[in-house]
Amino acid sequence: MYPDNPKTLDSFWPRRGQSRLPYAPYRPPNWVTRWVTPGEQARYEADCAAGKPNRYGPDDIEYRYNSQGFRCIEFGQIPNGSFVVLSLGDSNAEGYGLPVEHTWPHLLCEKLRPLVEPAVCNLNLGLSASSNQHIAIRACRAMQSPELHPDIVFIDWSYSHRLFYAYEDGEVMDWPFPTDTDMKSRDPKVRLKTLYYEQLQSEKFDLSNLMANIMLVEAVAESRRIPVCHSFIHQTPEKQDWLSRRVDGILGSPTDVRTARDLIHFGLEHNDWISTLMLDWFRAANTSAKGKVPR
Repeated sequence: MYPDNPKTLDSFWPRRGQSRLPYAPYRPPNWVTRWVTPGEQARYEADCAAGKPNRYGPDDIEYRYNSQGFRCIEFGQIPNGSFVVLSLGDSNAEGYGLPVEHTWPHLLCEKLRPLVEPAVCNLNLGLSASSNQHIAIRACRAMQSPELHPDIVFIDWSYSHRLFYAYEDGEVMDWPFPTDTDMKSRDPKVRLKTLYYEQLQSEKFDLSNLMANIMLVEAVAESRRIPVCHSFIHQTPEKQDWLSRRVDGILGSPTDVRTARDLIHFGLEHNDWISTLMLDWFRAANTSAKGKVPR
């Protein structure tokens, strides 16, 4: 099921008859590690050397990915009759720098367990560095995959300037965040990535791309009769105000304390807060008996 060339544009759009299962092109299938990148470990060691406090030690976090590259159970192990919760987003949904039990998809499913029957199945399709296009692609593929059958979808949309990009040779570049090495590189392809990122950073208040992806997900969800909860925690107050007049979603301050192991990503307190807001949304939408989903 995992593509031979996962970072190509051809793999993102399955041909007729091919599997629609979502996959994570930047995560090796069945990978188990304590550090997703060398940079994560280097930042942690630098923070320790600088005396910055961190609740997680070098051995306190294990990233365990399924055969599609996601931090959740195998898709073939979804219990029959379970209430399938699909969660999507970027590194904050994947849980970069966090034990899996401190991610918001896990906390949300724990909060949902008393409200649904017979069991909750947590499918976390969060992927670090995701553009909003890639989040929408994964959501649509998951909702249309006959293997998954999600009962409800929760999406924490990423920053509005994150766009999906493909080089002329068909290689996919998701969010083109340049590393220090990229900034010094003279490789024309790497330079193109850096220039593209600089161009995106200069865009002001452009939410058209985000809205296009929201409408795409809403259209597929409506055809499949799957409720979707949107959250816009990453947007500025100005953008959140604009979005609140067009989308029924969860808003909030983007300046919460960040307490993941890398001291960059959101930690347990933030994830408990956002999962509680999502639970409140579920309760408000779900006016029927226990075991039913909001329609």
